[in-house]
Amino acid sequence: MGIFSFFESAVRRAMQGTVQTIFQGGVQEQEVLDALRQVMSDNLTSEQGRQIAPHLLSARLNPRDYDALRARTPALDERLALDLKRIANDQGYLLRSALKVVVERDPRVGSGRVVCAVLSNPAQVAQLVGAMAGPDATQTMDAGAIAAPLPTADPNVQIPPAWLTLMQPARGEPMRLDRQTIRIGRHNTNDIIVNEKRVSRFHAEIKYEHGQFMLYDLKSVNGVQVNSAKVTRPVPLQDRDIISVCGYEFIFQRR
Repeated sequence: MGIFSFFESAVRRAMQGTVQTIFQGGVQEQEVLDALRQVMSDNLTSEQGRQIAPHLLSARLNPRDYDALRARTPALDERLALDLKRIANDQGYLLRSALKVVVERDPRVGSGRVVCAVLSNPAQVAQLVGAMAGPDATQTMDAGAIAAPLPTADPNVQIPPAWLTLMQPARGEPMRLDRQTIRIGRHNTNDIIVNEKRVSRFHAEIKYEHGQFMLYDLKSVNGVQVNSAKVTRPVPLQDRDIISVCGYEFIFQRR
């Protein structure tokens, strides 16, 4: 698993008292299901007292992760759709049509990440399925189906060694900050995902700019702290600073 994805399944295991390494090799089927479930719950609508869940969803993976997962689970789309339907039934959600999941290869998605979206109509599903007919096919998606743009990097910028390590509620593995922008939040398009209801969908960012790592609060509801002080403006990070996001504590380290 890529070092920039902090998936709910790993958090749940840690909080249940099982000490495990959060970052393992390759994207797992359960991680894709967790991401799809989160997108489903984030996009519920209401009608006459019933919660209506979206029934057309996609999950985009890095081509290497996609190929490895497909090799292990050829009927991946169908398995995910069945599991997601069981979750919807357990939660009492109403589905207006048969639930469909399309898993696709997308070179824009970083290794170890899962980017999910709700599709607006069956034509999008057909388009994605058709695009995946060949192993080297590329996929397109309407701009509105992508929750947030993936950050781009300036190839001329040299980023010095720096890490972010989860300390609370359980100890995690160091995460190398090797991109110019690292996003933290609840939505599964973030680089570091903290699936906690108090965490905003896009909560905070760490940016490397002008030779310094800077922490930004992205107008989050519950705020972010550095060394117990609330962030009200961009804060330069120093070695061994403690970043707190709704009870999740990370230590920042750099050489």
